[in-house]
Amino acid sequence: MNDNNYEYSFSPFSFGGIATQGVRYPRNYGLVFSDSSTYPTSSITLLRENGQYITIDSSTVNYKIIDLDNVEAELDLAVIDRTWHYYSKATGLPDSIPLDSIINSEFYLNPDQFEYFNIVDTVLGTWSDFGFAVSLFGSDYALKLELAKTGHFSYSDRIIILEKAGDTSFVSWNITPGHDNVPYQKRPTDGDTLSIFTTKPFSNADVYEFISQGSSFNSSQINYLSSKIKVVPNPYIVAASWEGQNPYADGRGPRSIHFNHLPPQCKIKIFTLSGELVNTLVHNTSFDDGSYEWNMLTKDNLDIAYGVYFFHVEPMENGSIYDFKPHIGKFAVIK
Repeated sequence: MNDNNYEYSFSPFSFGGIATQGVRYPRNYGLVFSDSSTYPTSSITLLRENGQYITIDSSTVNYKIIDLDNVEAELDLAVIDRTWHYYSKATGLPDSIPLDSIINSEFYLNPDQFEYFNIVDTVLGTWSDFGFAVSLFGSDYALKLELAKTGHFSYSDRIIILEKAGDTSFVSWNITPGHDNVPYQKRPTDGDTLSIFTTKPFSNADVYEFISQGSSFNSSQINYLSSKIKVVPNPYIVAASWEGQNPYADGRGPRSIHFNHLPPQCKIKIFTLSGELVNTLVHNTSFDDGSYEWNMLTKDNLDIAYGVYFFHVEPMENGSIYDFKPHIGKFAVIK
C-alpha cells in the first residue's frame, strides 16, 4: 500500500468499557486486501468491566490477516465494523432513530457553513459536490448517507487479531484505520498488502551467524608495514609489565623486549652505538604473527648493558614474496 492511501494505528487491543486486553504477540503480519468481502471473520466474546460479556458476531470482510514469515498461514480475526450512517433530521422524525451525526435544518439553505460532498460510490472513492435536500418521501423521513460499505476497510473499524496458544485462542493486536473518509483518498485494491512488523524477544529458535574474513598476506603492503616496526617498551626502564616473577634467589632475572609489526620472515641485527654486533635474531613465523620477543642477551648469552642500541631489520631472502626495504631504528635500556 502507498503510505498516502490510508493512515492506521496498530497496538494491543483495548476498548473503552472492555476489560479484555490484547497480548503483544511476536509475529509479523500482513493485511491483504480484496475487492469483495469474501473473507470470513470469527465470533468472539469479550469481558466488560462490569463483569458482563459482549459478543462480536462473525461476518465477511474484504481483507485477511497472514503471517509474513509464512504466507500460506491465514490467521483468525474479528471485526467491529463501522459503516458510518449519517442522517438529516426532519420535523417529526422519531427520536428512536439512532443518529451517528445530526445535520440540522440550518444547513439546508446555507451551504457556506459546511462543505458538502455527494458520495456517488464510497468504496470506489468517487466524489462530487452537492447540497442536502429533504427526503423524497416527505418531511417525516431522514436523508441517510452511508459513508462506508459494510465489510470494507474503512475509518474507525476495529480489526482484532486472534492468536492461539495450544487450543486456547486469545485477543492480540488491534488495527484501526485512523483517518476519516475524505475526498480524493485512495482505497486499497485487490492484492494490496499492509505489512506490519513487531519487535520480538529472543527464543531458542533464533540463530545468529557470524562470518569472519580469514587472514591473508598482501605483499604490496609489506614496505608500508615494515616502516612501522618498533620496540616495546622503549625505553626499557628496570622491567617490562609482561615479565614474570624472578625465579632466582639473587640476580636480575629474565628480561625481554618485543619487536612489533615484523614481516613474516626477517632477520633482526642489534648493534651498539659503536657499531659492534650484539646479536642476530631470526623471525620466521606465519603471516598473522608479527611480534618477536628478545630475551636481551648477547650472542654470547650475556645480559646487555644499559645504553642506546640500533636495530636493523632485513629480509631473509631477497626477491621472495616477503622481500621488503630494510628498516633501521633504535631503542634505549635504562637499569
